[in-house]
Amino acid sequence: MIELDPKYANAYDNRGNAYDDKGDHDRAITDYSWAIELDPGFASAYYNRGLAYFRKGDDDRALADYDKAIELDPKDALNYSKRGAVYEGKGDYDRAIADYGQAIARDANNAGYYNNRAWAYFKAGKAADGLPDAERSLALRPNDASALDTRGNIFEALGRKKEAIADFRRALAKDPSLLSSKDALKRLGTKP
Repeated sequence: MIELDPKYANAYDNRGNAYDDKGDHDRAITDYSWAIELDPGFASAYYNRGLAYFRKGDDDRALADYDKAIELDPKDALNYSKRGAVYEGKGDYDRAIADYGQAIARDANNAGYYNNRAWAYFKAGKAADGLPDAERSLALRPNDASALDTRGNIFEALGRKKEAIADFRRALAKDPSLLSSKDALKRLGTKP
């Protein structure tokens, strides 16, 4: 497509996605940048470039691109969720919680957004505030190993050892590779 129409921004965005999927973030960023140059209002290209920057560990550039994606498409929940993940990675839990809240406001049936906010509350030392989100995530996706792990960590932080152990065991039954659940069970003095 690029050879046929070198001014077709979607082609650069799509090729950028292919590069990013292969782990070639630098080439992906170059293609996303071309897409943005051709179409400065292309919110998806900003989102995709932000994701590539995030994967490279360049949080500041990722945040700038997510800010622009949100400016261009404020209704897209995914933009807020990904920006929240960057803030969470930087340890800015209050901003992460706020962005996950914005994602939830735009897509109240996405279990992952609730789980992400529950985890951010937990990391912020506000485990009790995260429990309703962990519960909602599991109501939407009852057998999600990640959500069970999150709720298990919250239960442990709240001193609810039996419930924590039960959640960690259920999480491991669904995903035996969950190291955090394995570590938690060891910490709690029991075996998976």
